[in-house]
Amino acid sequence: MNTNKSDSSNELKIDIKPFGPSQETIIKKSELVVKDKLVKNYLDGTRNRLLWFEFIDPDDEYSKIVMKILLLITFVLHFMTIQIIELFLLKEF
Repeated sequence: MNTNKSDSSNELKIDIKPFGPSQETIIKKSELVVKDKLVKNYLDGTRNRLLWFEFIDPDDEYSKIVMKILLLITFVLHFMTIQIIELFLLKEF
């Protein structure tokens, strides 16, 4: 990022250079995740939607932390879903 302040005016010019994958690449990859055979088998018979998609760099410390948190959230939500279904079934019978 370059900042150039002109002496003749009070304008601040900021040059921003994009980094990482393009929005088009992100959309294509997120569509591939939903179409993946293992994901389809796992989600078969459920109502679901993709809430967000994020590229994870396995060499980045922040990404490692995010991945652990996402796995924990997934486990908790899965466990809660099973508990809710079991409670519902117990009340029905």
